[in-house]
Amino acid sequence: MQLLSCLRIAENERTDVSQNIRLDDGVTNGAGNVVRYVHLLSSERPEGIIWVEFDHTEVGCKMRSENRHLCRQGIQPSWTPIKPVCVTFFVGRRKAVQIVRKQFPVTLKLKLLLIFIPGEPFLVALVGLLQLRDYI
Repeated sequence: MQLLSCLRIAENERTDVSQNIRLDDGVTNGAGNVVRYVHLLSSERPEGIIWVEFDHTEVGCKMRSENRHLCRQGIQPSWTPIKPVCVTFFVGRRKAVQIVRKQFPVTLKLKLLLIFIPGEPFLVALVGLLQLRDYI
């Protein structure tokens, strides 16, 4: 999945992990969570921590225990810190250029909603992307 150049995120927003961060801890691509606290050091660059609460409590247990020293007042023990990661990829065929991008490995969780209109002689579907939190 291609990442956004600018991630607009807020507390209580539903997100998914967008890449495998820690396989042995269940923090993998698609792991659902809710953003609980955003602590950014800079508004220009992805620096800081996004605290998330995973849908399944066993996901992120090792990360929580290893980063317990980051907890401060107001941070719940069930929240897992997500730090920015550096992603390296190459562009070009003959002369490859290496690009390093620092980003938070989360994406907004969206749901594809199909609405079927009753009484129609054929299938009619309205398709829209809606934020999942509106329907939970």
